[in-house]
Amino acid sequence: RVGMMALDGRLWTFDPARRLAALESGRVGADVVVVALAGLSDGFLATSCPWVAPLAARLEAHGAALLQPLLRSSFHQFGFGSLERDAEDLTALLQRLREDLGRSLRAVVLLGHSTGCQIASAFLRT
Repeated sequence: RVGMMALDGRLWTFDPARRLAALESGRVGADVVVVALAGLSDGFLATSCPWVAPLAARLEAHGAALLQPLLRSSFHQFGFGSLERDAEDLTALLQRLREDLGRSLRAVVLLGHSTGCQIASAFLRT
């Protein structure tokens, strides 16, 4: 049985051409952002990551935001892309945060679960 996960937050587009979005919860608009990168066949509100909702609550208590991006490989799109393409999506996400939304970020933390760790590593190599 899969439980229902609910988070208050904001869903916004970071790459309109590719229809990529991010779910921001915790302290929306904070200058400290934890980017949660889900594993293979997951995306935001990943059922394989039951710690997401409690983490969002803890981050909010500490004045930070949790950001869950929808990448081109998210959910059932795995196998049609590459880690490098996911790293491109992550670059687009961070550019949108800084440039288009005018966020002054003090810290960005990449938190990978399973394949999400490989995505973070690929991003750091670019």
